[in-house]
Amino acid sequence: MKNQIDIPGYAGRYYITYEGDVFRRWKTKDSKIISHRKSHTYVVRLTDQQGNRKMYSLSQLMRMTYFQGCTENLYHRNGLRSDFSVNNLQPITKQQLGKMTGGNSKSRPVCKSKGGKAITFYHSARQAAKFNFMSYQTVIGRCNGKVKSKYAPDGYEYQWDG
Repeated sequence: MKNQIDIPGYAGRYYITYEGDVFRRWKTKDSKIISHRKSHTYVVRLTDQQGNRKMYSLSQLMRMTYFQGCTENLYHRNGLRSDFSVNNLQPITKQQLGKMTGGNSKSRPVCKSKGGKAITFYHSARQAAKFNFMSYQTVIGRCNGKVKSKYAPDGYEYQWDG
């Protein structure tokens, strides 16, 4: 089988394919090890020659075999956390990963205006709501145009900036 590499530290007992499938080598045939999903992570339990069992996440095994020497996290390019093919994984630092997937990664800036004149800009709808003493749903409703009145309870207009 092409595109398979032995998992380091297991003396050829296990190998992982290019697509992220883990196999156990037996004398007569190879058998696929099914990864189990445990708290949003796919894990595999491997046993070394001394009988010691250790649990690895699938991303750890991919990093150990295909990205040797890489100490960074692996990011799934297509967003599917179940796709562990080498083409889909990209080494990335914690800081870069946090900017892409963290709490503020999807926030949009909000503009507070009165009569078409911009008064203040906020980083997010939650920040605008916090500084103007109203719920963030009130701000989001105005920004998305989901309410009849374009004015919020404080008398200003709120809209997405950019």
